[in-house]
Amino acid sequence: MRKRLSLALMTGCLAVCLTGCQLSWQQIGERLSGLGESGEQQEQPAGQVRELEVGGNPFTVEQTVALGRKDIKRREISSGSITPYIEELSFQDSGIFLEYRVSVGDKVRAGQVLALTDTEAYEDQAKELQEQIGELEENYNYQLKSLKNELEKQEVWLEHLYGLLEDAVYGTWEYTDLCVQAGNTDGEIKRKELEIRQLTETYEKELPYLEANLARCRSKIGQNVIVAPFAGVILELRSVENGARINESSPYIVIGDTSRYYAVGDYMRDYNVKKAERIYVFMNGREYDAQYIPLDDDVYSKLAQMGETLYSAYRIDTEEELPFGHTALVVVQYESRENVLAVPETAVRKDGSRYYCYRQKGDQKEKVYIETGLYDGIYYEVLGGLEEGDVVYIE
Repeated sequence: MRKRLSLALMTGCLAVCLTGCQLSWQQIGERLSGLGESGEQQEQPAGQVRELEVGGNPFTVEQTVALGRKDIKRREISSGSITPYIEELSFQDSGIFLEYRVSVGDKVRAGQVLALTDTEAYEDQAKELQEQIGELEENYNYQLKSLKNELEKQEVWLEHLYGLLEDAVYGTWEYTDLCVQAGNTDGEIKRKELEIRQLTETYEKELPYLEANLARCRSKIGQNVIVAPFAGVILELRSVENGARINESSPYIVIGDTSRYYAVGDYMRDYNVKKAERIYVFMNGREYDAQYIPLDDDVYSKLAQMGETLYSAYRIDTEEELPFGHTALVVVQYESRENVLAVPETAVRKDGSRYYCYRQKGDQKEKVYIETGLYDGIYYEVLGGLEEGDVVYIE
């Protein structure tokens, strides 16, 4: 029995990443907004911020910015932590714990035996069943051979009697005696044939029954062994004493596949993530494409019942080695617009349901209502009201 994605380790990784990330969401967004697909800082097409004196007071300044074009991406950003693919392994049947054959940190190969329970009783039962099957087959073969030999002798004798009858005179004592012998011999042949059928039917019933019991017994022996489902590293071993009774529903070993990487971060609802046009993990100035892994319903219920922190997991598409436990950002990108006219959020004000900016017109401020499109948390897409190169005041 397996449970994928260990709850203890996943929630532990999440706790580390949450406490380790000290940037505000605004700072995170500002840093990401300037990153291209390659993860490198790009020059912004918009004009540089300029400072203007207001009312002749040199200590009072207002900032302006010339509008330009840029890519706008509506994204949801959460902190996360890099972890290997993890499985929790359990025994498939109850029993008496015998030993672990690995230690935490050991590298193991697929199919390697990791833990054992005491299978002596099952092994003794299997040996006894194997002996019963051997005796059954030996007795069957011996009795069948004996019956067939006797049957063959009777069939030969019957043929001989039929030959004598052809030469005997009908109605004589000799003819009558030969008829009686032939009848008795034919009856004996039928009895031998019946014994052979009964012997075979009994054998064909008993043998599958014993073989099925032997298979179940061997299965029990196999189920009391935990083997590695893949090559990986032992991350955790449950503390259990030798001779203790084990519970097949409890995980005993946590194994990680270090060739597969995941980012585990803040919980996001399935229906939100499924609307994303792209998901990636941002770490060390690099973007790694990722695939969302839905949280299993049973795991969700257990976490909720225990009051544990919910999490979301993402498989990272990369063949390069990544550092486990490293803090990363999980970016879920819902929509994007390329090379559109953009105005900073700090330049946009709201009048009821309408948005407006103050545009520089000579030495004056001009209030301009604008039509906005996509908003990424820092920039608004401008659909109307302003043009490229316009200079607007920012707060």
